[in-house]
Amino acid sequence: MKPFNYAKHRITECGLDFSIRGAARLFLEENSGSLLVQNEEGKYVGMFTDLTLFKLVSEGLDLSEKKLSDIELEKIVFVEKNAGFEEVMEKFNESDSGRLVLHDSNDRVVGVLKRKNIERLSAFRIAKNLLRK
Repeated sequence: MKPFNYAKHRITECGLDFSIRGAARLFLEENSGSLLVQNEEGKYVGMFTDLTLFKLVSEGLDLSEKKLSDIELEKIVFVEKNAGFEEVMEKFNESDSGRLVLHDSNDRVVGVLKRKNIERLSAFRIAKNLLRK
């Protein structure tokens, strides 16, 4: 199995003019911890994550009137959807991001993969192999 199988395939997107409060509501409605943010031309310009939201709240920023365009978004790290575990872990290790955005051969976004899920899966696979010995 490939990391793609462990990705969230329902992609949630919004524009830069979206309010932070609205983005937080989308997290709840879509049961998601990340939003891909697009500019007016539909190009992805960053990712808004639950971690970004937590940091803003902990810094005491008044979010009531803020839009996604008012904050620094997380950089999007792309990886091909058929990448193996080794390549995925390499991408995670090269970036500060807790998520990778998977794309197909036509550069369409097809999933979002969380580092935490891959690390848990890797630990499970190691433990399973140890038990076999």
